Amino acid sequence: MIGIFKLLTEILFALVVAAALGYAGYLFFTNEKIVSIEAQFLINERFAKTYYSRIQTYDGLCGDIKLPSEYVCRSDGDKYRIYQVMPVSTSGVYCIDATGFAGRVETVRRNEMTCR
Repeated sequence: MIGIFKLLTEILFALVVAAALGYAGYLFFTNEKIVSIEAQFLINERFAKTYYSRIQTYDGLCGDIKLPSEYVCRSDGDKYRIYQVMPVSTSGVYCIDATGFAGRVETVRRNEMTCR
């Protein structure tokens, strides 16, 4: 009887450890994706600044930058805004704009050219 109890305890412990490791892995890969999104936006921000410094307008930026389909981009004259809704595990929107803002916001206004 004691042997069965010990075996069940070891199985339960193994299940708890496996669940904890699985959850830790999920958090790691989710955070890795978020870091990847933020890194890509920093590259896009650098591209936008270079684009503007060469032709003195953001007109045409969204077409030239070749963004993934989940990104939303608007550009006009001396303004631009690029954003993406963050993965489900986090909240908000990651956004960059011509004011120099780069970061997460709760939401963006559809017709605005700035993140906040």
